[in-house]
Amino acid sequence: MLRYLIVPVVAWGAAAWSADVQPTAGPLGETFTMNLKDSERTFVVHNGTSYLVTKPEDFTDHDFLNGKDVMLVAKFQRGQNDRIWIYKPDDLEVDAAPELWSDRVDGDNLYLFGRLAWDNDQGHAVLKVAASAQAPSDTQWINDRLKGVAKDDYDGRLKIAIQVRDQGPIQGNPDWWLQQSDALLTHLIADAAAEAEASKNAALLAKAIGWSIDVQKDPVSAARIASAPWLRTEGGKDADDIALRMRRMGMDLYRSQWHPRAEALSMEYDDRFAALGWRDAEGFYRLGRWADANAESLPQAKDRSYRAYQAGLKADPSHPGIRRELGLELNTGETTVVDAGETRSEYRDPTFNIAVRSPVTWRRGEGALEGIRWEDPASDTAYISVRFADLDKIAFPDEWTQVTAKARGLPGFTVIDEAKPDQQATTAHLHYSCTEDNLERLGSIILQEDATTKFAVIIEGSYVDEEKEHIIKALDDVLAHVIFPANRPVKDPKAVAAPAAPAAPAPAAP
Repeated sequence: MLRYLIVPVVAWGAAAWSADVQPTAGPLGETFTMNLKDSERTFVVHNGTSYLVTKPEDFTDHDFLNGKDVMLVAKFQRGQNDRIWIYKPDDLEVDAAPELWSDRVDGDNLYLFGRLAWDNDQGHAVLKVAASAQAPSDTQWINDRLKGVAKDDYDGRLKIAIQVRDQGPIQGNPDWWLQQSDALLTHLIADAAAEAEASKNAALLAKAIGWSIDVQKDPVSAARIASAPWLRTEGGKDADDIALRMRRMGMDLYRSQWHPRAEALSMEYDDRFAALGWRDAEGFYRLGRWADANAESLPQAKDRSYRAYQAGLKADPSHPGIRRELGLELNTGETTVVDAGETRSEYRDPTFNIAVRSPVTWRRGEGALEGIRWEDPASDTAYISVRFADLDKIAFPDEWTQVTAKARGLPGFTVIDEAKPDQQATTAHLHYSCTEDNLERLGSIILQEDATTKFAVIIEGSYVDEEKEHIIKALDDVLAHVIFPANRPVKDPKAVAAPAAPAAPAPAAP
């Protein structure tokens, strides 16, 4: 006896969560069942012809379907002339006239009615389509299932989202299914987080975070949810467990937000660097050490620590810690003295034993091949350098000519003021201007000789016009604090005479 039934709608899809969308009825009409190969099978009558409703496993038995009129639920991919391609089964050739598929697009679900035959030459089955009809869409399938699930039934909605994700390999267009599953999960997690915040329910928030991590595989979204301010305010065991899980995932809390550790450390470095004053050498040193200590997690840690050390060196070239980290020689011969209540840096040259003192607040700079150089912390370019000379074998005017020769050869050199030396003079000075990178720059040179030792100091300054008065005073200040030794330690301080050879023994008496 024939039994009549309605074939259920078999289609899949996804949309935003909604409980109001109704399923669309399918195009199938009268159906009946009968036994084939010891199994009860369903047939559908379409346009007066009975078609066997196929199952996926039927296509592995060539003899069973060969020559039969069949109905196949298929997902359309593309078409060309009298041929269409469907997602599954992917080895089935489907021949259909253009009018049967011309208004279809990729992903449409179809009922295909036709005769199946095995092509021995091609080695696969061929379906000659006689008719086609629109099957319920993938979106309808998802809406049908969501219809019976309450919005606050998060476990039920999660189950459907997972089912949608799992259908990708089955249906043949996995990217679409993954997108829909991700959309369902995103709405589910957002709704759960919103309810958790409204009710201050840390346990529900922990579940939402778990879904982000374990199901959606999105730790960044989980970190954003875990950063809810109310969670830290409320506290409790659930809040502590969430914080512990974030840390186990390699997250750090910074600026009241959870970030991947590398990102959080990078943000902290940038903030700390920007907050330091340009004169804070110790702050830059500590920041560089911090970057080195976090080298395993901080991106470009070595580059970042080097940047901090370089900034610190500019702030204080004499900082011993920074010089040590940069592999520079530690400053020698320099001490700190208090002169008339003001702290200065004093440098004593090891060869000439001449002591010179810096202007107040000035710091040691780099670039002096001999002697010492100080830089004005209130200026980006102003500096004063001091070096030493022995005038025992050269006349003072001749030394002056040599000392000023380089300056006189500078582009745009112009004398502003010069006190030229004579044979009796012990001090000479030159103030001049020159051109550097198309900009005017000022310079000063002072030469002072000590009549007792025949040693001399050469003091040079470089600055711009608006700094002129300030730097001239600083030059005079340095000159006023030069301390020559009481006497000449050796005839030639750069070359100590070798000890005399022992006298030859007197010849023996005959």
